[in-house]
Amino acid sequence: MGEEKIEKFLKENFEKIGSEACSKKLNMRNSMVHYRATKLGLKIPDDILFKIRSERGLKMNEHKSKKICDDFKKIQTPEQAYLLGFIWADGYCKRGMVSLTIAEEDMNNIKNIFMQTGEWKFTKLKKGKFSKKEILSMRIYSIKLSEIFKKMGFFEKSGASHKKVLDFIPEKLWPYWFRGYFDGDGTIFNDLKRKNTKVSISSTYEQDWSYLQHILSELGVKTSIYQNKSHYKHDEEERDCKHSILSLPNIPSIYKFFKYIYNPELKHFGLERKYERFITFINIPGRRSKILGLLKDEPLHTCM
Repeated sequence: MGEEKIEKFLKENFEKIGSEACSKKLNMRNSMVHYRATKLGLKIPDDILFKIRSERGLKMNEHKSKKICDDFKKIQTPEQAYLLGFIWADGYCKRGMVSLTIAEEDMNNIKNIFMQTGEWKFTKLKKGKFSKKEILSMRIYSIKLSEIFKKMGFFEKSGASHKKVLDFIPEKLWPYWFRGYFDGDGTIFNDLKRKNTKVSISSTYEQDWSYLQHILSELGVKTSIYQNKSHYKHDEEERDCKHSILSLPNIPSIYKFFKYIYNPELKHFGLERKYERFITFINIPGRRSKILGLLKDEPLHTCM
């Protein structure tokens, strides 16, 4: 290619695609492309430079995430299903990145589950304004993995139906997905004084709960949906808060749900503190006889 054509090519493309891409197109050393571009007064804009460097970094990380990508192409294990549930609850996904930020104590409880699927990177964060606990951030940079999660609906999960992700998971593994989802966004509160228990799962105000309600209904679990809007002041700053809740309104439904996700035939892993609260729920004085009396001849559903 002649000097004039090289100069024209650089003027038209250098500031758009960067030196590395130009060197490949021109079959020229990267240092020489830089030299010629500098002589022509060409400079890559900051936003384009950031994009180029990000893409380069993602490509360098792809080999590290290969095992994770291979694992999640086809969901076949309880651990995979559990992680998808937990990341659906508390994770964040965008092109090139999958991340999760939770309390360090909780992460230490389930870290081994993540490590069975590949090299996840963990970073300790400073305590935030609204948390007194030590926080860990887990993330992995991979275009391929983020594309897999995109197909499962993770990019729009805040307001979407849960059907998209569950369609990728064999039905026999659904209890593990529910366990991961509940470990992330679920709450169980036992009022020992009043012998009362409240169980719910929280999400965004726009969350589509219809498919989850359908599945739970098939299991004999009754549910109620509540949407809540509130306004409050924090540090002289006005804030709006919107969320929705899927609630289990009675003892038989709570029992059936936990029997489903903690069935004795399933592998036992997950957040111990959530499991221990279920055991407390069962052992509240008079609770066992009350459960048996309310259920009568209704069959208990299991996943196997």
